[in-house]
Amino acid sequence: GGLRGAAIGTRVFAFYSSKGGTGKTTTAVNFAYRLMQTGIRTCLMGFDTPDDVGAFLGLAHRPNSLNFFNRPSREGFKASIQSKDSLDVVLSPNDPHEAEAIAARPFGSEGSISHLIEAARDHHPPYGAIVMDLPPTETVWSMAPLQRANTVLLVLQPSIADAGKLVSTINLVSTRFADTFTIPREAIFAVLNGVTGDDNITARSFQEAIAEAKDGSGNPILGFCPPIIASIPWNSKVRTVQNNTMLPVTMVDDYAKGINRVVDFFYHDFTGAGGGKKRSLWPIKLSFK
Repeated sequence: GGLRGAAIGTRVFAFYSSKGGTGKTTTAVNFAYRLMQTGIRTCLMGFDTPDDVGAFLGLAHRPNSLNFFNRPSREGFKASIQSKDSLDVVLSPNDPHEAEAIAARPFGSEGSISHLIEAARDHHPPYGAIVMDLPPTETVWSMAPLQRANTVLLVLQPSIADAGKLVSTINLVSTRFADTFTIPREAIFAVLNGVTGDDNITARSFQEAIAEAKDGSGNPILGFCPPIIASIPWNSKVRTVQNNTMLPVTMVDDYAKGINRVVDFFYHDFTGAGGGKKRSLWPIKLSFK
């Protein structure tokens, strides 16, 4: 125990999608690795079972966050960490029975999922970024991390199905916790992944469709769409590189440019991209009721 709240300045990213197959984990892993390469001290955390994060990085199943859940303390968290180059990685327990038992622990209690994220925030030396890869479910393994994030990144593909899913996902993250916690619209962003030259849904048309979506009575469901901050192109080499447990962001140029756009969006002043223009995106204030 004895863990304090979040270190000021730590951006906690939740990569989320309400359906599998969007490339969410690939995006989260390569984004975290690029942050580390940029010089930002980063911790990548997996919450899915099985945990594809470890597979993509060529890591063993253990150690993982079970070390923390069995011994919730600074030492337990430290014992949960693996490293990929200079990137700290904390994998999920990778055991469905253990995961189910941990999920039953009350939110915020010692040894709970939310407590694990507090431990990451409290780690020393502190992380500049915590990148969480969440399962495409509405279980505690997704919902608890979402409530501990201050930046939500929704990963989708340019399809009509993903547009419909996005509406329900934003409704979920905007209203699910309304009695205790609100994720503000300003903290929600989207990334289009797997974009090809043949796609007939552009980022602009995608945004317009989301903003204009109406319910059965003709009322706007959302009335807005989160900004699509990057379009990441589809490239067949991404899978080939991953199958060799290497990082596409280091080997596939057009894919790397897409990931770099996401990094530059949030760490514009740090990376120096974009001709010196500044964005006033940080800090985003969270709204507690």
